[in-house]
Amino acid sequence: GASGGFSVPNLPMNGRVALKVLHDAYAQEGVADLVVGGAPAEVQLIEGVRVYGSVVTRGAEAPVGNAIIEFKNAQPPYDTGAARTAIDGEFALRLKPGVYVYRAEGADYVSAAWE
Repeated sequence: GASGGFSVPNLPMNGRVALKVLHDAYAQEGVADLVVGGAPAEVQLIEGVRVYGSVVTRGAEAPVGNAIIEFKNAQPPYDTGAARTAIDGEFALRLKPGVYVYRAEGADYVSAAWE
C-alpha cells in the first residue's frame, strides 16, 4: 500500500518463514524466523549502494541473458543479494555497504569460483 505495507498470502499458519524484500530504490533486505500469523514484521530499507555490470562468456565475450548473479557478504551477518541479467547480459541492484563475493550462473555457464 501507500504506507509500504504488504502481505504474503497462502503461507502455512504458525509456520516459520524468511523474507527477502526487493525494491529498485533500496538495498535488498532479509528477515528470518518469522512466525506466520504472529506479530506483523517491520522491515527497514536503506538506500544502499548501486551495483551494476554485465555477464559475458569467456573468450567470445557474448552477453549471457537470464543469468543469476548472487552476491554474498564476506563479513557478518553474511547477508546475500541476487539479480538477474537482461537479454543484453546487464544487471543492476542495490546492496548494503560491505565487502561481497559474487558468482554468476546461466543455463549453460557458471562462474569458475566466487570472486
